[in-house]
Amino acid sequence: MPTDEPSINVIIDHWVPMQVSVDISVFELSTLMSLEVGLNQIALTVWQKEAPLRRGDDAAMREVHPGTDPREARLMESYFHWFGVSLCTYVHLVGFLASLNSGAVSHKDLKNRVGRKRIAAACTAYVNGVSEIRDVLVWRNKVAGHFAITDSRDDDTVVPLDMSGMHPISFLARRYRVRQWNLGHHASGGAPMYEFPPWSITEVYERLAPRYWPSFRWPEGEPSQRRARQE
Repeated sequence: MPTDEPSINVIIDHWVPMQVSVDISVFELSTLMSLEVGLNQIALTVWQKEAPLRRGDDAAMREVHPGTDPREARLMESYFHWFGVSLCTYVHLVGFLASLNSGAVSHKDLKNRVGRKRIAAACTAYVNGVSEIRDVLVWRNKVAGHFAITDSRDDDTVVPLDMSGMHPISFLARRYRVRQWNLGHHASGGAPMYEFPPWSITEVYERLAPRYWPSFRWPEGEPSQRRARQE
């Protein structure tokens, strides 16, 4: 039944900024809300586990394993898996809605191979523009989405394949970070060479908050830190 009531728009990217209508994207927006709740819960959980270590005098230089309880350590690894997959899914879906809104793609593109490739290219272009998830995306593609060793690509080298299932968690520079074991490979300058870049759940979430969840604050009132946008 036609209605004269104005459509409700939701901002999905506050940096562009990008608004989409609830009328045409209700299911996708609902999914974004669910992912947001999950990402927020994981980030807050890890932040609370980091808090006692952050208050230490030597926290900036300290490297520790996440607790002596094996179950706790394994749960921390799972947080990185869940967060990495959910975050990349979230940003891809925002990219799809943004492409629909701009007219770069349409739902009609789903009906043929050329159109589907157009949608994939548009989403990839958007994701590539979100530099804050670049390292997370590598992790998702080679570890969290599936271990690279179980489904390798032609351009994968032996080192990342062997190491895709090994990902220690350390507390470095006031954050829990996931990285790889160094198996003795070194760059030309002598520094350890890791195939996958290290990253932090709380740091990534904090940097993305101004863009996607601007009302977010850590429990103690610490505001999200907006990283200067790169032109």
